[in-house]
Amino acid sequence: MKARYEFKYLITPWQQDEIRPIVSAMMDHDPYAPDGVYSVYSLYFDDPTWKCARATLEGLRERFKLRIRTYGFTPDFPVFVEDKGRIGTSIVKRRALIDRETVRGICRGEIEPPGGYGTRNDRDARTVHRFRNLVDGLRMVPRLWVGYEREPYVSPYGDGSRLTFDRELHVQAPSGPDIYEPLDDAWVPVPLDQPIILEMKFNGAFPRWMQSIVHALQLRRTSCSKYTLGAVQVWESPWSRPQWSTAWTQY
Repeated sequence: MKARYEFKYLITPWQQDEIRPIVSAMMDHDPYAPDGVYSVYSLYFDDPTWKCARATLEGLRERFKLRIRTYGFTPDFPVFVEDKGRIGTSIVKRRALIDRETVRGICRGEIEPPGGYGTRNDRDARTVHRFRNLVDGLRMVPRLWVGYEREPYVSPYGDGSRLTFDRELHVQAPSGPDIYEPLDDAWVPVPLDQPIILEMKFNGAFPRWMQSIVHALQLRRTSCSKYTLGAVQVWESPWSRPQWSTAWTQY
């Protein structure tokens, strides 16, 4: 099995306009985005010491994130639990479709329902159990909602390559009567050096046509964890201020 990679770049709208025709010639629009763009909402879990956020800030080569992801909050939008890890420079992600009421139970820390988790198959059930075991074993709770608008493209050749443009990154702390659903008026924008996050995702070797984009526009690969950027923006703690690298030595 080939290793999977995600390369991220911060780009300007002008650079996006330069890249889009090339991507359109090499890839298809994601069929799940019939209008070309969809919204992404992720609820991230972390422990009382912000273990996952700190791992990114410290640049640990092996780290992970646990999140619940959806693309809207009406019943017709699917909900997934995701366990995403990094080993060196490669990415490993486990994802399982799950029903909304089960998600609410996980967010509230409730025990597994008598009939088991509402999943499609045994593989998804194993992923949900792993997710829940990590949440319980590491004393994790819902920490941060992250939302953004995504323009996605997919490879027509079945090789797993994807390219996405993400913009309008915004976050909020879980609150309100239903911790699973964010509040419409509580979103906080996250400032970026450039307003668009370009992500190139592929298995094995870096596709040459993607490399050509990077070289032509002199793009610089960057670490750009949406969750960690949002945590730094929202939470009042020593490491959430601009001088976090200095304050961090207190811990």
